[in-house]
Amino acid sequence: MTAGGLVLAPAVAPTNAAAEQAPILSAGEWLKKGTVNGYVFVDRVGNRTTKQPDDVPLSNVKVYAQWKDADGVVSPVYTANTKSDGSYSIALPDWKDANGRSHKFKSHIGQQLRTWFDNPDPSKYWKSFSEADGNFGSVGDRYQSTWLDLSHVYNQNMTVQEIPQTDQMHKARADWKKSTRKGGGGDVTGAVFYDMRGAFGNTAAPTASEKIYGDVGVPGTTVVGSYVQDEVARRFDQWKKAHKGFSFDEFTAAQREIIKKYEAETGKSAIAETVYDVTDNEGRYHLQFDGLGGTSYRDKGISTLAWGEPVPANKGSWAAGNMQSKHVNTGYMYVSPVLPEGLGAAMNNFQSNRYQFGGEEVGYATAPGLSNVENVRFALKMQDLVFDVTDYNTTDKPATPGTTVNTKTAGTFPNTDYDIVWTDDKGKEVGSCTATSSNLGVLEPCAFVVPKDLDQPTTYTAQLYPKGIRKTALAADSFTAKVTPEYKQTSVEPGKSTTVDTPLHSENGTKPAKGTKFAPANIDKDEIPEGAVKEIPKWATVNGDGTIAVSPDAGVPEGDYNIPVKVTYPNGVEKVVLAPIHVGKKQITDSVDPKYAQDTVVKAGESGTVVAPKDADGNALPEGTKFVPGKDVPEWAKVNPDGSITVAPGKDVVPGDYKVPVVVTYPDGSTDAVEVPVKVTEGGKGRTDAGKPAWDDASTPADKTVVIPNKGGDVVEGTTVEVEGPGKAEIGADGSLKVTPSADAKPGDKIVAKVKDGEGNVIDTVTVTLTDPEGGKGRTDAGKPAWDDASTPADKTVVIPNKGGDVVEGTTVEVEGPGKAEIGADGSLKVTPSADAKPGDKIVAKVKDGEGNVIDTVTVRISENVRGNSRKVVRTIARTSIAKTGVQVFGYGAASAALLLAGVGVIAAARRCKED
Repeated sequence: MTAGGLVLAPAVAPTNAAAEQAPILSAGEWLKKGTVNGYVFVDRVGNRTTKQPDDVPLSNVKVYAQWKDADGVVSPVYTANTKSDGSYSIALPDWKDANGRSHKFKSHIGQQLRTWFDNPDPSKYWKSFSEADGNFGSVGDRYQSTWLDLSHVYNQNMTVQEIPQTDQMHKARADWKKSTRKGGGGDVTGAVFYDMRGAFGNTAAPTASEKIYGDVGVPGTTVVGSYVQDEVARRFDQWKKAHKGFSFDEFTAAQREIIKKYEAETGKSAIAETVYDVTDNEGRYHLQFDGLGGTSYRDKGISTLAWGEPVPANKGSWAAGNMQSKHVNTGYMYVSPVLPEGLGAAMNNFQSNRYQFGGEEVGYATAPGLSNVENVRFALKMQDLVFDVTDYNTTDKPATPGTTVNTKTAGTFPNTDYDIVWTDDKGKEVGSCTATSSNLGVLEPCAFVVPKDLDQPTTYTAQLYPKGIRKTALAADSFTAKVTPEYKQTSVEPGKSTTVDTPLHSENGTKPAKGTKFAPANIDKDEIPEGAVKEIPKWATVNGDGTIAVSPDAGVPEGDYNIPVKVTYPNGVEKVVLAPIHVGKKQITDSVDPKYAQDTVVKAGESGTVVAPKDADGNALPEGTKFVPGKDVPEWAKVNPDGSITVAPGKDVVPGDYKVPVVVTYPDGSTDAVEVPVKVTEGGKGRTDAGKPAWDDASTPADKTVVIPNKGGDVVEGTTVEVEGPGKAEIGADGSLKVTPSADAKPGDKIVAKVKDGEGNVIDTVTVTLTDPEGGKGRTDAGKPAWDDASTPADKTVVIPNKGGDVVEGTTVEVEGPGKAEIGADGSLKVTPSADAKPGDKIVAKVKDGEGNVIDTVTVRISENVRGNSRKVVRTIARTSIAKTGVQVFGYGAASAALLLAGVGVIAAARRCKED
């Protein structure tokens, strides 16, 4: 956690934690196999894990469940509503992931379960308890619930408690006294902390701050305590004596009436004292009361102090039975924290808005006997945690190689550090991010890039942890990355033989992973794709390496035969694919391989043409060949009838590598699918301040001068150029910018020219990247990290992969221009434009080593906002964890610290925070 306490209240309403997960309605039968069962109730007495007679069941509350299988795959979210008695039962049905693997909940070791619920009235209740703290937990990770192996889970309970009514339970704020923390009796001590989880196995789930689980004390939190006057306490006792067998609600109502009547009769407050304290850096508080004269409210004793009257702080003794005895009515007191909206707490012995004994539940607090209560802790709880893998899942939305997948996290504790860890289906860590939550409890997305060379279907899981604590995930979500083995159509004439090649993955052209097994599919048992042969012909033999030997004799009828082949990957994923074999004359697709140019480059805002393809020998394709666009052709690309492709990316298209899919159909009806690479580069600047001069970034050999034309307005008198990097620059008479590398410049270096007006304002920043001289000198500083320049819309973050050496400890980033930057765990450079960034602006990130030397200068140009273009900028996450180095240029922690230094108050009640 960063420095500071509860500084700001969330300005938004709590988010429905299941909204992103598209929950599936799945009501179960109580205690049936494959179900999770429990109660949701208002906790009013006793421990909060078990429903007591005075607790109130909550009906029609929406409860959610999600489970994680032994292989780490996270299920969909299931939901059901509670019944009139507060009970719920959610069925966890068998389900198949996107790879076809079946998952069955067996309430078994290795499987994990998470349950949570919607608060029925956030204005009235705090969420105070969820089994396993609402985290993913297994059979050993529980307080009260029971897992019956191969059957079901029950007592998976969840509770709410009443939000403290500060104005009702304590004196008016003007009458609050600041605690002296003197000690020795007449006091209440405890702590306020962020509760990630507790020590499982204790059925009462007492609250205790345990750093081993990531719990952190919360400084700067106001805790307030009050107790009633002696006469009020005596009237409470008299009412109870006169109403044998009274209910919880009856006595609560009686307290209100007795207090109202007492205050009307006496003109005094029914509350004897209200004292407040602010938690220290460890989250601890100490409420010191002054006390009332006498041994207790029942007995004056021999004390010479006026019975029941206030005693000055420096007088009296907390020991009973002496002439200076004074007391605090711990039997009828109320202690509560003052929290901003969006946070809640487990209230220990003060679950309801009424006065009671401070040590009533022994496991939650103790009363040593000197008018004091100890260990009154308030465990702050995440009220609506959201953790989601966006856009992709494990069922109907798989990702493909090269896809960037992000997380969405909200509802965490504010200004607190968390780790998000990505793992594959073997549990191997493949990426991670560490981030500090905002004042609203929101974390930056943690991006993961599916490897482009993925060679087997893989499920990846993102897990949320307190920073540095990997004992139990607070939440998790998964997605499946899919690759599909595809056999190329093969033709063979009757009476001849041939071999079908091992299939390649259609998404990226990779071979199935080493160790993948191939076998004829079982027509009767396996799930066979539509169009397969009813029986595998004897003339087709599926080999263990995926090849297929085909030898149809002369009597085999001509035609198309789709042979089903079962593919089993090393990770256990199974697929049945079809190998299309044409018996008859050889088809054109068997001998023709259409080739498009592989080096097409077009600038954003300009147009070009990719010429029609030719075969491998450079000949035109057969006459009558037809060309049509394949799936997901970019909007700016048009496949023409002759096979040529017209490309015209607009200025707002993000520069990068694109694929244009084309389906080629030959005169005999056979087909080929081709993906044509097109590289879009940065076009004109498109400045909104067109009256100013503007130059494009450029590159030049390290031994050559480059002249960059001015594409903007005129260069006026007084314009100057400042240069950083190995070179010099000057503006020519025609407004062009002439940049000359120095003698010691080497490939990979960058020369940054800042053009300023007569008042010293930067008009433009131009980056010239040095390349190999003719003859190829090669980069001499290959060990250094290096990042390409880039562009991004003003409302999008861009992540630039490191194409050089490792980022070492001590590396920092300095930023000029409207934005911020940081180096990721994988060495990538993440650049985020600020809210006032506009097209044509530049963000210049200078990466420096530990001694302050510039390693690289990266320029990110702000382009027009993308419209009608779904391409995502890629952030690379390493397969092995790399420690984050350097200085993050931005962070919520810094903002929090600044607010504290500015003296932002921390004791505003939730209501006041909301009004502010």
